[in-house]
Amino acid sequence: MWLKQVSLKLFFKRVGLAAVGFLSVFYFLFTLMWGLNYHRRPIHDIVGIQPRTLAKPELITLCVKLIGLTNQSRQQVTQQEKQPLILPISHEQMLEEATRGFAVMSRQFPELTYTYPAVKQVYVPQLMSFFGIGGIYFPFTGEANVNMDPPNFLLPATVCHEMAHQIGVASEDEANFVSYLACRLNPNPAFQYSGNLMAMKYAMNRLRTVDSVAFKQLEKRFSPGLQQDLKKNQAYWEKFQNPIEVVSDGIHDLFLKANDQDEGLESYSMVVELLLAEFRKNQLKY
Repeated sequence: MWLKQVSLKLFFKRVGLAAVGFLSVFYFLFTLMWGLNYHRRPIHDIVGIQPRTLAKPELITLCVKLIGLTNQSRQQVTQQEKQPLILPISHEQMLEEATRGFAVMSRQFPELTYTYPAVKQVYVPQLMSFFGIGGIYFPFTGEANVNMDPPNFLLPATVCHEMAHQIGVASEDEANFVSYLACRLNPNPAFQYSGNLMAMKYAMNRLRTVDSVAFKQLEKRFSPGLQQDLKKNQAYWEKFQNPIEVVSDGIHDLFLKANDQDEGLESYSMVVELLLAEFRKNQLKY
């Protein structure tokens, strides 16, 4: 019995050492192949904007602008206001046409050139939705994997976000900003609406935490069609709410913080500072 206990202890010790060794090698390779991008030249330097502390009056003005752009771009896709929008574009076309916005963007910002398309639909998208995940970039293969199950008016912005990671934009707020630019500069109105919707949601969510009264007032500016889309989006994600999603979010939060994104999951919403700096620069006119 004593020998058996010693053998078990040695076995678990070796398994533990092997696990530590594997994780160490994995993290080293991740840092070598991707993690260094967290220290690349920041996106605000590349596009020539100056983020600064956000003031409430500016945030309200930004929200008003983004609501107007979102309403307008939705009307360019459809005049139907009574039903949630279904973009008139297949998933395959969406993946193909996503590069068009990057092509326009790279003419002014060569560092944001997208060269090697490698975006795939995941095979079991509902599983990703169960974990609250819209897409995953896998640095060891350079592939962007996108959950194409959510309402399709959300997908162009998600696709462009993962493509931003492919070109070395590591932080989540910067990837959201690049996604916004790529969508706005894409000649397809479906992408323009998705990008405006994504940006508007982040800005309005920030306003809700700053001034709930102003948030409620600006909600009245949503077109009937936009309201339908937001309800459909909320209903979709509510179907997948579960305790495991909380654990998944916690792991993702820790991962981001371990890679110098101190805000963790909140770093996604830091795109608002970049959007406001872009608004100061050109009023979001392209």
